[in-house]
Amino acid sequence: MTPSNKIALPGFVFDLEHQELQDSFGARVTLRPRTHAVLNCLVRKANHVVTKQELMQAAWPDVVVTDDSLVQCIGELRRALKDDERSVLRTEPRRGYRLVAQGAPVMEPPHSAPAEDFSQQIRFATNSEGIRIAYATSGDGPPLVRTAQWMTHLEWDWQGPVFGEFIRRLSRTNRVVRYDPRGCGLSNRGVPMATLDDEVRDLEAVTEAAGLGRFALIARSQGGAIAVRYAARHPEQVSKLIIMGGFVRGRLKRGDASTPIDEVIAF
Repeated sequence: MTPSNKIALPGFVFDLEHQELQDSFGARVTLRPRTHAVLNCLVRKANHVVTKQELMQAAWPDVVVTDDSLVQCIGELRRALKDDERSVLRTEPRRGYRLVAQGAPVMEPPHSAPAEDFSQQIRFATNSEGIRIAYATSGDGPPLVRTAQWMTHLEWDWQGPVFGEFIRRLSRTNRVVRYDPRGCGLSNRGVPMATLDDEVRDLEAVTEAAGLGRFALIARSQGGAIAVRYAARHPEQVSKLIIMGGFVRGRLKRGDASTPIDEVIAF
């Protein structure tokens, strides 16, 4: 019998507690963040039709994208699930998609009932260019800083189905500091696109404004490069470095020809 905190799929399970897809041996199946958000939304409504609009809102909450972006995510999911016959992730014509799971309960997304015990304080740091970077602190305990990553919003991401439970759990044992990158969320918009060094300076402004001494640094996706460079410049401040699904050099810089450039840019 599958534990109640896991949704069974043919040859796979989705671990609700850790928010990850696992194969039959318990190994994590890595997906791109947008694709993971689509899967999360499908799992939360397993065995029910989920409209394209719902899926696009879950994966691209603040961006207008075409149906093709969703189609690419669905294709990646089917490849990951080895669903060549489309029997697990079914297309419902003119309606949306249905994820067929074994004994899956009907569940509401976590953002429909935000945790009452979670609270945060939002403040602003100003970097050397005069750009204001919004940051939030929550919880109490050893300080933990999350580097910037793609498309965050301090007022909403702690309630969402992708990062919400992760943020709330960390805040139960740590003083969590996270921030919106420039041009995103509550930080200044309409500003020049940041280089890696700019991103590091933004992180420096946040840690200084938050009055942190020595702290752990955690990063996902492109935040990994920011974390590694910051740690190299400030080893005396970083007690631990945790990188999940991150990289130091992006696809366009490391000469990876396995994925078309147009597809990389689209995501």
